[in-house]
Formats: sequence, C-alpha cells, structure tokens
Amino acid sequence: MDITKPIHIAYFSGTGGTALVVEALKNTLLNKGQKVTTTDISKNKFKEVKDDFLIIIYPVYAFNAPKPIEKWLERISQVHKSSHAAVISVSGGGEISPNTSCRRRVIRLLEQKNYVVRYESMVVMPSNFAVAYDEVVSAMLLRALPLKVNEIANEILSGKLYRKNPLVIDRLFSRLGLMERLFSGKIFGKNLKTTDGCTGCSWCSKQCPTGNISISKNKPVFHDKCVLCMRCIYGCPHNSIVPGIGKFIVLKNGYNLKEISANTAYLKVFPPVKSITKGILLIGVRKYLEKYYL
Repeated sequence: MDITKPIHIAYFSGTGGTALVVEALKNTLLNKGQKVTTTDISKNKFKEVKDDFLIIIYPVYAFNAPKPIEKWLERISQVHKSSHAAVISVSGGGEISPNTSCRRRVIRLLEQKNYVVRYESMVVMPSNFAVAYDEVVSAMLLRALPLKVNEIANEILSGKLYRKNPLVIDRLFSRLGLMERLFSGKIFGKNLKTTDGCTGCSWCSKQCPTGNISISKNKPVFHDKCVLCMRCIYGCPHNSIVPGIGKFIVLKNGYNLKEISANTAYLKVFPPVKSITKGILLIGVRKYLEKYYL
C-alpha cells in the first residue's frame, strides 16, 4: 500500500529534540514529493486532520506520551476506517525495557478514533533527563538522525506494516508511570523557583506549553499544571529557574542541542560505538547507533 494522501504530523516537543526529529522527517518527506503539514501541540494549537495520514511524534515521559498529546488526541474527530496513522516516540534510552510500551496508550487512543495504526518506531536523541551523555555520543545521535528519518519515511511511504509487541513488565511500568503526572504537576512544577538572576522577562510564561507559569509582581509564579518538559529550566535566557525538589533530574550543564552541534562540528571520525557506550544505561543507545556506525 503506497501512501498517496497528504501527511499531517502532530507533535509535542519540550526542549527541542522532538522538534528536530519532526523538521528532519518533514523535509525528508517533502523531498520525496509528499504534501506535509504539521501541528505543534506545545503551542496549544488544534487542527482537525480529516483523512490525512497522521503521524504522532513525542518525547517519552515516564514510559508514556506527554499528557498534552493524549488530550489532543481526545479532541480530534472520528475518522473513516480507511485512515491510517503512525506513532513515533523519541527518547534518550532507546527501544529497550522499560520503554517498549511507551506508544501503547497513544495507539489505543488513535484506534478509538478509527485510525488504523500501521507503523511505530523510536528515535534516540541526546538525554535531557538525569544522565548527561558524552558530547561525542550526543553528536553521533544527532548525525544519525537524517539516516533514521529517511528509513522511517521510506517504510511509511512503502506502506510497511510494523507494529511492536510491548513487554508485559513494561505495560506495568507504563501504568505506574502515570503517577509521574501527579509528581510533575503537583510537586515538581509547583516547587520550581527563581534565582536572583531572574529579570521578570516573562519568557518562561510565554513558552510554557501548559500555562503552568504566570507573572506576578514581575516574577514567575508556578502552578500545578507542569508536565515536566523542562523547557523553562533549560531555556530560561538567564538560567534562573531551578527545581525546589528533584534536582537530580536536571543536567548540571544544561541542555542545548545547538551548542552540542556547534561544539562537536569539528568531529569527522568517531570512535567505535561500543567503546563510548559502555554500561547498562546505554544499552539502547548502543543498539541504536550500531545500525548507523560500523
């Protein structure tokens, strides 16, 4: 089955990794002659997608999709059963346990809207949560991105049917991961703080995808709608937003993919994948990179 319908990509991106994936995939599909439109859900945009081939792309949060993705899917209309969809998740860990069930809830929501989900995949990007990757590893992931999205585009356009069967234990992890929403909104998000470097510029309140931040007396006020996307912390122009609790999840040196690309632009040759992806935490990254680096 060749894809002849227009393609619509709906996505959520917190700190920019997923947005890069979407841009790369969109350009690849356009170069292959496809008509492509996009919706950035993090900007609270809503658009009916009618009978387009729908691709949902999002970062993995606690073994699930971010809550805004699920809320958006709940709003879209029922479609004809001839409408097809694909789901692409983005993570720093890769397609290994406990992430193998991270697309299951989204697929079920799509099926409830009569979509036939034909394809799913995982893109690995540099980690922005708890564990910082070596810049060389991050550079290798970024340079593998065009190869990965070209592979995804070819498989989708050829009509390939590719569905995964999540591990039973990971289905449990996915359900337990929903408790993270209580932590992120009620605890982590509400306990964010600003340092003396805060100028009250309101960048954070304008950028927050859930309206968790308001400005009062020229200072940010944090509420209980946080989804732990980390955009305000890593994106603050003055590096002035810090967590009151859960400090271990924030990378000490921040997270800026443009800086990573600039800092590693000189690299022409990379070391063997196994030599720089040692340890249990990088198993998924190692498996992913070995496809693109001999």
